[in-house]
Amino acid sequence: MKIYRILILLSIIGCATLPNTTEKNIEIQRLLKAQKFEIKNDWAMPVATNSMLLASGLLSPGDNVGNINLNRNQSYFVMMNDSLSIYLPFYGERRIITTRFNDGGSIKFDGKPKSIKSSFNDKKNEHKFDIQFKDKKESYRIRLSIQGSGSSIISVSSAHRSSISYKGIVKPLKVIE
Repeated sequence: MKIYRILILLSIIGCATLPNTTEKNIEIQRLLKAQKFEIKNDWAMPVATNSMLLASGLLSPGDNVGNINLNRNQSYFVMMNDSLSIYLPFYGERRIITTRFNDGGSIKFDGKPKSIKSSFNDKKNEHKFDIQFKDKKESYRIRLSIQGSGSSIISVSSAHRSSISYKGIVKPLKVIE
């Protein structure tokens, strides 16, 4: 008899949390379809190369060469229609360094990218964006994957740097008036 009470209680709790998940899913889909959202990145995940292992002593406590907490750093990815505003701190190897446009190594971009392609996988409830853009000195390719829950992974590749990924959460775009 006690087991039935537990099962009934669990089914009530499960049903009570379902609408919140569905509402969150619908909100995320609305933001992505309108292409008006921002991503708050919590973690940077650089490729753990030998030089990164050698520099691991410079990282903050709790960080390692494969996971760097970004809560202490500025980091944003904003999509507004067909424009992007990106600032992602970079951790990793630079293959080509141009001194003329020395920016401290971060990945920065404001404007319209060369291309944005998007797709949605209904079975996985996953949105994907393939974005290409160029700044003053190098070209980038971003592969953005966003789950229905709003969790995101931004993977950045460039010929001038080692690859890096960022883990974060999609949020509604803050409108500044």
